Amino acid sequence: SEQDKKEIKIDIPIDAYIPSNYISDSSTRILIYQECSSCSTINEISDMRNSLVDRFGSFPKPVKALLLIMEIKVLGQELNISHLNLNEKENFFSFSFYGDDNEVKQYIEKILSLSKQQFEISYGKPIQMKTVFQSGTLFQKAYQIRDIFFSLINN
Repeated sequence: SEQDKKEIKIDIPIDAYIPSNYISDSSTRILIYQECSSCSTINEISDMRNSLVDRFGSFPKPVKALLLIMEIKVLGQELNISHLNLNEKENFFSFSFYGDDNEVKQYIEKILSLSKQQFEISYGKPIQMKTVFQSGTLFQKAYQIRDIFFSLINN
């Protein structure tokens, strides 16, 4: 249920925020941040995106990044991911899960059976999955993460 959704730590080094030249009023900006953080489904984020365009016009890259990170967060929670890290220098991203080792092994088996992506698994504490990106900018890599998660959930 919604209440059971655990916090997910996301390390993706892109600037994700609402610039003052997009929404100049600071109390409105704070309100929008609050609305953003209360989004718990992809549909809610999609509504948020449409609402922002309706109210403030097409948005700049940092807002696009904010919505993308929100999508990754919602999808990651759905996949029971506890921590996600995009390592730009070494061109990979890794993630670990909530749950005991048996649960985690089940998640991993599911992901391996569904994904076309090649994953490397390290059985440390926590157990981590890691995959290398084909190529692209940081932004494109963040989109790849979202798409991989999306395909895992919708299978």
